[in-house]
Amino acid sequence: MRDPERGPHYWSLRRETPDRLEFQGSGACAGWALILLGGLVVVLSGWWPVGLAAVGTGIGLFFTGSRAVFDRPQGRLFYRKAGLFGFSRREIPLSEFGEVRCGREYVPSSGRSGGYHLSTVDVVGGSESFRLGATRLVAEVVDEAEMRRLAERLAQFLQVPLLASFSGEDVVTAPEDLDRNLGSKLGPVGPAGSPPAGCAIEVQQVAEGLRYLLPAPGFGGFNGFFVAFSGCATATSVVLAALGAVAVTSGNDDTPPALVLAACAGLVGFSLMFLMAAIRRATAREELLLRPDRFTRSVMVRGRSYPRESVSFQAVEDLRRDESSRHPLLPGEPPILVVSDQTILRLGQGMTRADSDWLLEDLRYRIAGAGSP
Repeated sequence: MRDPERGPHYWSLRRETPDRLEFQGSGACAGWALILLGGLVVVLSGWWPVGLAAVGTGIGLFFTGSRAVFDRPQGRLFYRKAGLFGFSRREIPLSEFGEVRCGREYVPSSGRSGGYHLSTVDVVGGSESFRLGATRLVAEVVDEAEMRRLAERLAQFLQVPLLASFSGEDVVTAPEDLDRNLGSKLGPVGPAGSPPAGCAIEVQQVAEGLRYLLPAPGFGGFNGFFVAFSGCATATSVVLAALGAVAVTSGNDDTPPALVLAACAGLVGFSLMFLMAAIRRATAREELLLRPDRFTRSVMVRGRSYPRESVSFQAVEDLRRDESSRHPLLPGEPPILVVSDQTILRLGQGMTRADSDWLLEDLRYRIAGAGSP
């Protein structure tokens, strides 16, 4: 039996004890916020229609909120979904659940658009299934890491395996292994050896450790289409802006000149922004700086390094190729997936097979603790 909430939603952990986990659905949280906002609008500004509308909407959201309690002493999951016309309740024995799953789920759109992906957490068993989290992948890395932490906590509480599929492969981890890092899982790992012939990865020894400069994705596949489309849009906007400027200077248009010039400048600037983003996407290079105990990922743009994330070697729990990112419009190999409790990173999209294999083996050797920068 599936949980009725199939769209994007999220449950926040409200209370936690060794024998009890209590989650609050997102509807109630949003409802309280709107109720308070509506009350403040009425009190501070006296806008009764706006304030009452906000309060009414908040009450509706509050009563569509949900609550789920995993109770170990009673051995049951208590689920309550509140609506405007009453409550619906479910009780599921915890013994029914044999696995916690987290990963991506594609939700097709009812319209002409292509749909979207959800980052999901499901507690499943032989005849029962309960969805505890589903967030739309807007900030994908943050959502995935947050969902994985939630799934790990549930798997440890229920003492059942965790099945994670963010990489496109089903990775099953026993509850006692959830806090083990990559080094303890792999054991001693041999060195990767020298880079392959013609390797596009630049490796340098610097004062802080080892510096890896990965190749840029290039203009193949989707990146080339994005640049070409943005370039055509920019050229079109320049032509339209020129025609608008001619119309203003000729005096044949009654539209205020300042308004026309502002619209032309905005159109050209907007299209140029997309063109620059497309070129940056195709030409930016990733930089990995491996220190003795952690690595830092940066993005290199026109010779300048912009640090993004830093992850401790001891925090890395999984390292593998992300097959879920393989796409015919993206040339080369999919990125390497680095999984930790804090974040989920993808490194090196579009490398050759030989370069990707070597980098994966070398990172395993160094992150697992057998080698040092």
